Amino acid sequence: MWITNSPWAALFTALFTLGLSNPLWAQNLNDLSHIYGIAEVPGNPDALYLATHNGFYRAQADGQVAQVSVITDDFMSLVSDPADPNGFFASGHPRGGGNLGLLHSEDGGRTWRQVSPGLNGPVDFHALAVSPVDPNRIYGMYRGLQISRDGGNRWTQGWLPEGSLSLAASYADVDYLYAATRNGLQMSKDGGQSWRPAMMMQLPASQVLVASDGYAYTFLVGRGLFKVKEPGLAWKPLGDPFDGAVPVQMAVSAQAPQRLYVLDNGGHLWRSLDGGAAWHRFGVAGQ
Repeated sequence: MWITNSPWAALFTALFTLGLSNPLWAQNLNDLSHIYGIAEVPGNPDALYLATHNGFYRAQADGQVAQVSVITDDFMSLVSDPADPNGFFASGHPRGGGNLGLLHSEDGGRTWRQVSPGLNGPVDFHALAVSPVDPNRIYGMYRGLQISRDGGNRWTQGWLPEGSLSLAASYADVDYLYAATRNGLQMSKDGGQSWRPAMMMQLPASQVLVASDGYAYTFLVGRGLFKVKEPGLAWKPLGDPFDGAVPVQMAVSAQAPQRLYVLDNGGHLWRSLDGGAAWHRFGVAGQ
């Protein structure tokens, strides 16, 4: 079925958002609010896809923004499809109310189809993760953890630590999964059936990310950004480079694992070109 009509989100302030027809470059990034997912445009380090409350957008490094999607539904999560450079999974709400289930796009976010409604759905996944080891393994956060082993068609129930905000699937093993939670970073080695701390410091973790070079990243509130080479636990501090803000979304380039992106709780986008050592604002002219 093609959809045609259709954490910490509370940290965002509701701003004025215009609906623009693709591909008119007419909106500035500063005017766009309620961004719930980010991903690099394949082959273009100066462009990001944004999943928002009002559809799917593309932002340029100079701050220009254009609507990409035909629909203007509320996208609440976004993750790249490791099996398709132009593919994405998402979830959210149709404009008329209800939930969208699991969506997939094969054309860079212009059109979307429902893969399935999810377990006891339709669901609204607020976080998604796809295993790069086996792209048929998909994890979704909705009233706990849902797990698919066939590309999102059928789902089973897993278990998720309390206060989970973000998920990331490991490159080391198909069953390794991270969860950033209000009680610290957690890790499962059995595909979301049981969990244990992934760090000695059990401070609130807002985000977790794993890159194709085997490095995992997390942000601990009050301590900053950390990275580790999987499967180790010797996390290296990278400082707090976001001017006191807290990352609420993270993304990594599929082509260059040293290229990272962050959306903070003030609505600002950041980019690192060196694996998190240095960061600069994205979408600001001259940065």
